[in-house]
Amino acid sequence: MSNWNQGYGAAPASQEPVFFQDQRGVYVSRSRVVLAGVTYPINGITAVASRKISKTPVWLIIGILVALSSFSCILPGVAMMTDEKSVGGGVGCAGMGAFEFLIGAGLIALYIWVQKDRYALVIGTAGTQVDAIIHTDWRYIGSVVEAINNALASRY
Repeated sequence: MSNWNQGYGAAPASQEPVFFQDQRGVYVSRSRVVLAGVTYPINGITAVASRKISKTPVWLIIGILVALSSFSCILPGVAMMTDEKSVGGGVGCAGMGAFEFLIGAGLIALYIWVQKDRYALVIGTAGTQVDAIIHTDWRYIGSVVEAINNALASRY
């Protein structure tokens, strides 16, 4: 049994030229494009492009806020350590502020080094644009865009 009977549309015609096919369910032929289980007739596609999806700055903003708020514990803690009567409280408060600062710095690092850029394959149909595939590898998205453009050019 062919993989095309497992949620990826009907089996491709044997004489139909295939411009792209992979294990992720992406299939591009002269008559149709199958992306993430959705079939687009090639005649219904008006445009194809790729775009970069910006990183979500949520972790960066939270990290900055946590790191800045840590100074509300660090500064009074250091001030209390200069007073002989409250050295222990000052050390505890400054230590808690330092721990909070490390959490904020970790969230900022998460944003900078861990969160990857994502790229979308945009399919334009009559009056609608859809992000059909989203992937972290821009070369993969580019190869699918190129295959769809070749399929569109082969119609004529």
